[in-house]
Amino acid sequence: MMEFMNEALMLKDVIISHRHYLHEHAELGFDLPMTRKYILDTLRECGYDPEELGGE
Repeated sequence: MMEFMNEALMLKDVIISHRHYLHEHAELGFDLPMTRKYILDTLRECGYDPEELGGE
């Protein structure tokens, strides 16, 4: 459990910066092209290969 908490604390600042970015660039409704791009780019930077659902 302690290892998990240490890893979470290491990610704290990164998670906060993502939250701040998303709140500063808020989009309304269900069409969220900037948010979608930000999330996909961030996941790719982390080494994931996200599958886009629903098309563009």
